[in-house]
Amino acid sequence: MKRALVKDSVKQIKNTLKRFISILMMAFLGVGFFAGIKATSPDMIDTIDRYYKEQNIYDLEIVSTLGLTNDDLNEIAKIDGIDQVEGTYEKDAIIENDNEEIVVKLLCANNINVPIVLEGNLPINEDECVVEDSFLKTKNKKIGDYIDLKVEDSTNDNGDKVNYLKQNKLKIVGTVKSPLYISRNRGTSNLGSGSVDYFMYISDKNINANDIYTRIYAKVKNANEYTTSTDEYENYIDNITDNVEKIKDQREQARYNQLITSATNKLNDAEQTFNEEKQNDDAEKELTDGKKKIESAEAKISKNEKEAEYKFSSAEKQIKSAKEEISKSENELSSKEKEVNSKIEEYEKQKNDLNTKLNDVNSGIDKINANYKNIIESLKNNNLPADQRKQLEQTKSSLEQQLNELNKNKNELESGIKSIESGISTAKSEIEKAKNQISTGKKELQKQENTLNASKKEAQTKIENAKKELEQSKEKIKNGEEELEKSKNEYNQKINDAEKELIDAKSKIADIESPKWYIFDRYNNDGYNSYIQDTHSIKNLGNVFPIVFFIVATLISLNSMTRMVEEQRTQIGTLKALGYNKFQIISKYVIYATLATVIGGILGMCVGFVLIPTIIFKMYQMMYQISGFK
Repeated sequence: MKRALVKDSVKQIKNTLKRFISILMMAFLGVGFFAGIKATSPDMIDTIDRYYKEQNIYDLEIVSTLGLTNDDLNEIAKIDGIDQVEGTYEKDAIIENDNEEIVVKLLCANNINVPIVLEGNLPINEDECVVEDSFLKTKNKKIGDYIDLKVEDSTNDNGDKVNYLKQNKLKIVGTVKSPLYISRNRGTSNLGSGSVDYFMYISDKNINANDIYTRIYAKVKNANEYTTSTDEYENYIDNITDNVEKIKDQREQARYNQLITSATNKLNDAEQTFNEEKQNDDAEKELTDGKKKIESAEAKISKNEKEAEYKFSSAEKQIKSAKEEISKSENELSSKEKEVNSKIEEYEKQKNDLNTKLNDVNSGIDKINANYKNIIESLKNNNLPADQRKQLEQTKSSLEQQLNELNKNKNELESGIKSIESGISTAKSEIEKAKNQISTGKKELQKQENTLNASKKEAQTKIENAKKELEQSKEKIKNGEEELEKSKNEYNQKINDAEKELIDAKSKIADIESPKWYIFDRYNNDGYNSYIQDTHSIKNLGNVFPIVFFIVATLISLNSMTRMVEEQRTQIGTLKALGYNKFQIISKYVIYATLATVIGGILGMCVGFVLIPTIIFKMYQMMYQISGFK
């Protein structure tokens, strides 16, 4: 009987499938929205927490009205609970692009607040920078282009103005995303339109006043064990902040004393210089020194002229002597060349005679060799008579003797020819060597003459210039004497002005204000604060909005089940007539509704946990630059 009721319940689902699906969909939507919205806030918190830990974002930020020093950095590092500290530099600058003033925030990349490189690389050299990707897209720039920065001068501890940057023309070497700016807001500025348009990273090597930090960032020990923005994290950071507050007054006073000492030293130096100038009559002393210098210069010019004349006369004598020596060598070479040529002609004649004799000997050798060959061939004949063979043997021996004598003559002739050729070659080589020596001597002599002429010209020019300078100095002394009286009145006026400036400097020292430290945590970052507030808003929405879906789903499901019961009153009566009690009949509809809501709820939970947070985060990515949502 119970089995029949179960079959009827299953059949009922098939017969009213649309109603079953509608109830299932209401449960799907209600549970899906509830689960998705509830999961979004924790997911967003986990996302920024993971993002901040990966980029090593600061826990504390210390700013001072008069800058921070390395001493401040070292003292903060000593505080219990501080794990890592870094000083950094920030400055607003202006880029002019197509008649438009663009305000940029200059930053330096360090080990804290590590930027994400999207393309290219971080700046290494002084003339390099990286920018936002949106800057390239909106300002028609590309990696490799150069930009010119206009930056206000900074003031050092001595009160002197110095250029903030060493290089104002920078090459774009990459694009980055900064974890300090997760929202579209870049902050305010006292330049341009009053707001920062873009941020830019430069090398700290490009900063002149790099002994004074704009701010100090600190990482707290074990802070990564907590999830950012949670009460546990905030309480832990507050405790470390209290430790930093303990040295705040001490470091403010130390900075104030440092500035007062630097300004006082500069004032003392100015007073000392002023007093020394006041006690000395520099104008009269300068005129006296000038006259002495003129007398010394005249004596020096006269001495230089005599030394140059003696030096050049000696050099000319040496050159003249060298020319005579070369001329003598040329005459000797000409005579020797004629003698050698005569010997060469005689050698050539002897060589020709020897060659003629050698040809005759070679001809004789060829004839004897031919006869000798014929005799050898004849002796090979075994049938040759003994008398004839004996005669041939005698002829062969005679030919061999003649051949030996001719070969001996040939060797003597060839040796004689080689000796003659060696003599000719030696004679020509000696002549050529003598010519080369004379040519080298002429070139060296010409070089010495050129050097002497150049030295003469240079010395003459120097002497003339020295004389001109001397005349100018005399004229200057003359004018100085005429203006001395006039200058005395001006000098007295300058003394009075200098006294006023010293009084003003003393007054400025008295006006130096005590520096003020400000200690911030992450909530003072506008982007982070806004992001966390948005997660709280979503969390609050998750506490209210899904209830509306649950109420609507409940009402619709109740209405659908009520109508279903009313439509099946006849079937209910039939079930009672068949002996089913009220509990069994009610369980049929409970099973129907339970299956629809359970299946819809499970599906809604599965889809809602994944889909809703993803959609909401995608929407927030239009406002925030955070990646890695999971």
